[in-house]
Amino acid sequence: MEIAQELDIDYLGSDYQFFDAKTLDRIEKEYVREPYRRGELDYNVQTLEMCSFIDRVDGQLLLWTNIDMQESSTVRP
Repeated sequence: MEIAQELDIDYLGSDYQFFDAKTLDRIEKEYVREPYRRGELDYNVQTLEMCSFIDRVDGQLLLWTNIDMQESSTVRP
């Protein structure tokens, strides 16, 4: 790794993975759970207040907590 970093000036090649892939796969299968919700956050760009949460299969926002629907009357399930 040191040769790759210092002599070859290959900073990506000099990096190494601390945990092996098999260990990471096992940990993922045992401990990672699916998010409660997945979607997009709709908000007012001027006030930055949340308008709604839009559930989408391909949404970029994953939630591992439930949204309290009583807290804000503007949030849609």
